[in-house]
Amino acid sequence: MITCKFSAKSLGLFFVLIVNTFIASAFEVDLTFYVGAGSQECFYHTFKPGMTIELEYQVVEGGQMDIDFAWFAPSNRALVNEQRKQDGEHKITITEAGDHKLCFDNSFSRLTEKVVFFELYVDPALDPDSTTEGVDDDASEILDIRVEDIKVSLDLLKRSMDSMKHSQNQFRNVEFRDRGQVEANFIRVNFWSVVNTMCMILASIAQVLAIRSFFRTKHYTGA
Repeated sequence: MITCKFSAKSLGLFFVLIVNTFIASAFEVDLTFYVGAGSQECFYHTFKPGMTIELEYQVVEGGQMDIDFAWFAPSNRALVNEQRKQDGEHKITITEAGDHKLCFDNSFSRLTEKVVFFELYVDPALDPDSTTEGVDDDASEILDIRVEDIKVSLDLLKRSMDSMKHSQNQFRNVEFRDRGQVEANFIRVNFWSVVNTMCMILASIAQVLAIRSFFRTKHYTGA
């Protein structure tokens, strides 16, 4: 059994290490929103050159489950331009600093609104501004362990948590989309069941009336 004794200074350095590690953790944004029929929704975010951005989107409800997506750089140059897609996944290295525009266009659909989920992810290892400065060089001697090892372990833990969150979001979106499809099928099945039942009842009544008309006798009275 290994016992480690930490002084007040070593605990302080350890705390700074943890704070810096999580400050340098991955930047992630996920959002679920409606895109009305015949309209589009655009989002803006500032990126710096050298960043590698991972973007994923998915239509989870509405119509044929498709949408147009475009990603524009600050110079209005199209980085991504897709039409009538159900989902998409892109990984882009930023070359232009400034506000990038992400647009989801549903203008081709005049009757049906869409529910869209999208996620932006910036890996701190790929972010040129990520840093863990501020940790003392003698921390390894005070703690009797290597600070870099702790940093790597915490970073791996954070990456694993991010990966789990990403997978859970995907499963949730798939479940939401499938549930919407099942509910829509349930409504259609009930509607057509009622229609078929009414048709059968009307056909039965018509048959009964037709058969009764065959056995109906006419009485004539002499003048």
